[in-house]
Amino acid sequence: SIQDISVSQGVLDRFLGLYKVSIQDATSNSSLVIPGQTKSNAEKISSILNGIIGKKSNPSSMGL
Repeated sequence: SIQDISVSQGVLDRFLGLYKVSIQDATSNSSLVIPGQTKSNAEKISSILNGIIGKKSNPSSMGL
């Protein structure tokens, strides 16, 4: 099950205007990263996944 979803940027990402969405799995302590997203796409992915797991989107957790 999904434990946490975050949107962030590294230094190069910031330069290119891209974001990555990180999805943390609670059961196997693993994560999935979706790199190279526009701000809009990253926010949509985060919002959809948070809706599925019943968690409200938190802009501060998006690193925006």
